[in-house]
Amino acid sequence: MAVPPSACFRQCSLTYGTEPSTIHISQQFFSDYIWILVTEDDTCIPGVVLRFDPREVGPCASYGDVNSLPSLPCECLLGIRDHPLTNAIASSVSHALQREGEQRPLLLCISVTKTAKRLKQSEERIAFVREVKNKVMMLARGEGDDDGFKHCSGTMP
Repeated sequence: MAVPPSACFRQCSLTYGTEPSTIHISQQFFSDYIWILVTEDDTCIPGVVLRFDPREVGPCASYGDVNSLPSLPCECLLGIRDHPLTNAIASSVSHALQREGEQRPLLLCISVTKTAKRLKQSEERIAFVREVKNKVMMLARGEGDDDGFKHCSGTMP
């Protein structure tokens, strides 16, 4: 994955589910960190603040089954990990960025409590996690300029 400029902000939204939830995904790239926010439209609060350091990855860093989700250790800095969906999103996003070669630590702010309550089946939750992960990766790659929420300064190396 090409390294974005040190001052780069990217954002997109997605509407998900039969009882639609609008989720906003934002990324701020810094020279030594990546900040990712996943928030619901009806709350727009930072939620749980987690940190992932790819240099401290243990034996659970990879997974073999394509139908499973990865489990990576993310340190909870603020808030309570009150729903497994928060953990699944944090692990999935961290793993996807690491697999693309990203070595900067991640600071994740995740607030999806209302969406988690709306998604009753595990298949729905897994599909939601994958959709969020795909949007995060799309933003990280600089794809999806059509919504007008992407702003980067500097030049790509």
